Amino acid sequence: MDTGHVGRRSLLIEMLAARGIVATDIDMVVLSHAHWDHIQNVDLFDRADILLHRHELRYLRNPHPADYATPPWTGRLFTEERLRVVADGEERASGVNILAAPGHSAGSLAVAVATADGLAVIAADAIQNGIVAATRRNIMVFWNAEQADRTVARLMSYADVIYPGHDHPFRLNGRDIEYLDSRPINVTRVPGQAVHVEKQDDVQPWLMPGIEQQGAPRVSVPARGRGFILQSRGARRRIRLQACTVR
Repeated sequence: MDTGHVGRRSLLIEMLAARGIVATDIDMVVLSHAHWDHIQNVDLFDRADILLHRHELRYLRNPHPADYATPPWTGRLFTEERLRVVADGEERASGVNILAAPGHSAGSLAVAVATADGLAVIAADAIQNGIVAATRRNIMVFWNAEQADRTVARLMSYADVIYPGHDHPFRLNGRDIEYLDSRPINVTRVPGQAVHVEKQDDVQPWLMPGIEQQGAPRVSVPARGRGFILQSRGARRRIRLQACTVR
């Protein structure tokens, strides 16, 4: 899921090699959205189907002029014969479901994976980091802030573990962020300047200039009605995921 930007190209190739595979072994690539830092290495996977939400595909063909994350050349990265449009609730493999996650971009999506440790949600920039999960507010929005925040709440209501777009995997215990791995943090400062530690409530979302021109479709998540079920491997609880309709 997602291929990263060219600055991570060699790392991506190394990580695949560490698992005994190469890019041409991959037959399916899910793109959470079409921002440059998530898609630039898609050319490596020239034997794979490329999965995008239909709203993202439509948007990338005519992005907003102020949307620096979706340059006008974005659409030229893809060949039509390999593009596959996916929808909310679609199962792409056993225990692997597509989740519509609009707001950060027009057609963002996430992937839910049933595991022995619960439901893992690969959220990408629908939930960029732990602070977004704890505050239920997306910190960078190019399409619609209200949609983006509803998406955060929706994904968090399902997830046991979050794989965010720009942070390490974590669980949320109340508003406490519990990372799955432990890593040392080095704190440095310029002499004469104080070190500022940003708290959760200090973070203010960034909205793209001109976002009011985007004309986002209305999204509703029904309280009742048809949905689809995911069951985590080894877990007793079953989770009904209500279908997210975009009009």
